Amino acid sequence: MTFDYAGAVNAGYSDEEIVGHLASSNSDFDVEGAVRAGYSYGEIAQYLADRPVDSSQKSWDVWGGIKDVGKIVYDLPTNTRGAIGDLFEDENPEARHTWTDQWREERDLRQAQRMSQPGGEDFVFPGIQRKHIREAGNSLGFSAVSMGAGLAGGLAAAPIPVPGSSLAGGTTASAMAAYNMDKTQFTQQLIHALRQAEAEQGRQVTSEDIDQMLSDTADLRQKHALWEAIPEAAGNVLALKGMGTLFKAAFGRFGEQTAAKVFKGLLGTYGGEMGTEIPSCTIS
Repeated sequence: MTFDYAGAVNAGYSDEEIVGHLASSNSDFDVEGAVRAGYSYGEIAQYLADRPVDSSQKSWDVWGGIKDVGKIVYDLPTNTRGAIGDLFEDENPEARHTWTDQWREERDLRQAQRMSQPGGEDFVFPGIQRKHIREAGNSLGFSAVSMGAGLAGGLAAAPIPVPGSSLAGGTTASAMAAYNMDKTQFTQQLIHALRQAEAEQGRQVTSEDIDQMLSDTADLRQKHALWEAIPEAAGNVLALKGMGTLFKAAFGRFGEQTAAKVFKGLLGTYGGEMGTEIPSCTIS
């Protein structure tokens, strides 16, 4: 079992915070030495996250896991509103602050609060820790909105006197909702990854940089959203690995190093295992 780096990032924790958490259970690793050697906190966090966790040395808390399930149910309205915010968000989620941003922020804050509560490393069942249950909240909100859109689409298409029209209408509406929600989330992750990559090189990202990045990544973000919307398509990690050329083009203006850092950071976010050969064959 390894640490869920993707879940921590999605909950809003920075790489430095994640390193601080992981360092407590990796006392043999010299974090300061790694930083002095030129490694970024993102690289250190992903390295430590990939280290296996010995479940025999962890505590068990089945009752705590049951309570976490109850909290997911309690949080469903908040997470659903956040997904609705994703659905109707602007192309640039930071261009203006509206009700969509408020709902998304409330969801993200709630998720961060849940993830920061003690006991996340406790095991509920073999291979399942309490943090894994807590991470399901966002996914349930996403699924609830997608399913709701599918139901509405199916009902709207039901009067059409064509066999399968209701199924087609529901599938189309569900896919469109998933597309819009994923595009918003991925766009926000790109902005976050760009800011982190530039900060590690001592540079700040301006609103003009973000506007230009959104223009440059239009095709990339569309393809990523399609991977979520089309059930037969590959998962997020495979999608990203197959779009290294698009990353090079989209982030080329920030320099090859930034492009590689953004690409690598997103692969880590989606739980992908990326060897040292991946940046060289996809970004360079």
